[in-house]
Amino acid sequence: QSDEPDWQPIAEDVPCRAWTESVAEPAADRQTAAYEGRRLALPLGIDVSESDRIGEVVDRGAVIFEGPMNIEGVQRFPDHLELSLERIR
Repeated sequence: QSDEPDWQPIAEDVPCRAWTESVAEPAADRQTAAYEGRRLALPLGIDVSESDRIGEVVDRGAVIFEGPMNIEGVQRFPDHLELSLERIR
């Protein structure tokens, strides 16, 4: 018996908005490490938490974000949810 979760799809074709943003974090020797942060906006009412994963983000047949991705954070706004994502390698 494996300790790995048995991931199952629970939602597909969810309307969303996806984008990236440049993120900088402190690194060794007073350097700054920059990377591209993935963000995803979803409608309110979507049942999602940091224990879920995103398989991929597709727009009209084109893969925008390859997955799978961990959800690093969920922010609630008055009109949408915003997820911070990190690709699992």
